[in-house]
Amino acid sequence: MNGRSASITIDVDPLRAYRAIHGLRRDGDGDQDRGKGKNGKKGGKSKGAKTKTNTETNTETDLETNLEGEIEGEIETRGKDDVDEGPDARASDPIYTVALPRFWSLIEEIGAPATVFVVGQDATRYAAAFEPAHRTGSEIANHSFAHDYRLSRKGKEEIDEDLERARLQLLPLAGPAGVVGFRAPGYNVSPTLLRCLVSAGYLYDASLLPAPAYFGLRAAAIAAYALARQPSASCVGHPLQFAGPLEPYRMTADRPWKPHPRGALVEIPIACEPTTRIPIIGTTWAMFPAPFRRALLARAQARLGHLNFEMHAIDLLDASDPGIPRDIVARQRDLHIPLSQKIAAFRDLFATLGRVARFRTLRDVAADLMSASSTDAKASKDTRDTPPR
Repeated sequence: MNGRSASITIDVDPLRAYRAIHGLRRDGDGDQDRGKGKNGKKGGKSKGAKTKTNTETNTETDLETNLEGEIEGEIETRGKDDVDEGPDARASDPIYTVALPRFWSLIEEIGAPATVFVVGQDATRYAAAFEPAHRTGSEIANHSFAHDYRLSRKGKEEIDEDLERARLQLLPLAGPAGVVGFRAPGYNVSPTLLRCLVSAGYLYDASLLPAPAYFGLRAAAIAAYALARQPSASCVGHPLQFAGPLEPYRMTADRPWKPHPRGALVEIPIACEPTTRIPIIGTTWAMFPAPFRRALLARAQARLGHLNFEMHAIDLLDASDPGIPRDIVARQRDLHIPLSQKIAAFRDLFATLGRVARFRTLRDVAADLMSASSTDAKASKDTRDTPPR
């Protein structure tokens, strides 16, 4: 890529996703229901559940770290059941009614396009919240249908169904450009999931967060929730997912952390400081002291040709906003940072990025990379095929 570029991306995760990740029961859940699925049976798969082939299972075993025994069973059940709290919960979600308007205001201030990862299940209900995407030149991308943290562990048929259900809901928001990008819930991918993306015609994936320390912190948090008998819906992916390259590259489904010149999919990793691999994302940018985060950004800008800044819509809420359940406020520490402080921090970031980089959607970044690498490959082939004079 010529020149430096940056992308502002936002994951619009509904509040119910935070209930799931923090191991919080929904209102009305009784103690006797802990660890039970919708059919009332403990653990286990419901009747008629799809199963993976041996090939898929073996491949994914190589790429995932599983929690064992009772912990695993309870987390899997909670991850499935806590995804959807029903239409009433979605209708009053301040993620869509409060946080997103604040995001669009920030984007319009700087005149930059963004890439917005949308959960398909909520797209129709909250279609009006995404209307500014068109006037800002922003991209609508797929963040799965129901934000199931264990999507990467499912079989091909289930993943295909999830991707297609989400795509159909997002198409009216995306317009003529269509839906060509994907980010997995919880940053976890698998060979099966990536092959499904390729088969469905996706141009890029933007799931990988190349931060090994984050991997360790996530594993510790999941274990702590499990010990507290409040298992998180989150899961731990393969460690190499957190140790790949820092800049966009073509890759294959089997080894997404390793560049491949003829890979069918572009991977656009989430920004990290190159030496320490500390993530430069909405949460860290809001929570770190200003001198420290600016130093991280300066080192990243000095070494990276493209910086993919990822934030979540919840980054633009604080504990004073109405409609956020108290138990989420108690667990989500960044909600205790005053909104004015966070807004000032993000304005500072966007201004700093804009001084040295051109803002681009991930779709455009991926298209240019795919085109450039294809041109280079053709030129190399033509050189080899040209007979000596």
